[in-house]
Amino acid sequence: MTFPARLAYTLLTAYILTFYSEWMFWTGRPPSPTFFLEALPTWMAYSFITFFFITAVGYFRVRSLWVIFLCGALYGWLLEGVLVQTLYDAFPIQISFTGLAWHALISVLFGWWWLPRRLHESRAIIPCLLFGLGLGLWSIGWWLEPDVAVAAPESVFLYNGFFSLLLVPAYMLWSRFKLADFRPTRIEVIGALVLLALYFAVITVPTQPLALLVLPPLLTLVLWILRKNRQHEPEIQIKVAPITLKKALPLLLIPVTASLVYAGALSIGLTFPGLQVLYTITMPLGFILFAISLYKTGFQRRELDRS
Repeated sequence: MTFPARLAYTLLTAYILTFYSEWMFWTGRPPSPTFFLEALPTWMAYSFITFFFITAVGYFRVRSLWVIFLCGALYGWLLEGVLVQTLYDAFPIQISFTGLAWHALISVLFGWWWLPRRLHESRAIIPCLLFGLGLGLWSIGWWLEPDVAVAAPESVFLYNGFFSLLLVPAYMLWSRFKLADFRPTRIEVIGALVLLALYFAVITVPTQPLALLVLPPLLTLVLWILRKNRQHEPEIQIKVAPITLKKALPLLLIPVTASLVYAGALSIGLTFPGLQVLYTITMPLGFILFAISLYKTGFQRRELDRS
């Protein structure tokens, strides 16, 4: 894969991850007048972190769901622990939410790994409807948050529709690349690591000194376990078949369903604590999946080798 191809693949992967990690997280809140202009730098920032995610998936020869979740943990913690500092709020609960509970679970496992396979198999209608329903319930949960205004239904539909329309070609183009061919040069990896370390030292640590004590041990643990996986896997096993336009169309059910739920709830005055419900379910689930992933990838593997 050439450098332009690697760049395109990184940007496409980042768009898919950003859709779930960022844009759909904030759905239901009134967008600022400049929000769509701000979306581009947000996508670029996510692309930088996505580069490390893709590199990790390829280098550590990912195959199983558990190893994917660990790479998702790297992705989530680099976002929340370096670019922004929410990882250290309400410590240690924030180790899971949102790094594990949203980024690794929803963005990576659902949006990057599981859903594309359902799209290729033409079995994505129900998953997209259910995700849209959940997203709609999440969006009306913002009404119960302090100092959050109620967004007009048409603005929510425009917001959801804009990013979802772009998601269709993003999946189509992304699926035509082979992850196994993504092999960044040593200069690219070292350069990206230097930039990440500089940002961490100059921005993250002064803003939140706790980062120096929390993030390095977390990353070291995950990288150590991922290294064990690499020692036992001959090659990367993640493959995605091409997604055609017809197969990608169910994605449009996500914004339509979410927007209809939002508008319907607003019209009848229905409220639902979507944020609290999702947090209550996924926060502990993030810790549980992380513990299982560590055991399955590292310790259980070692026990099998000894037997």
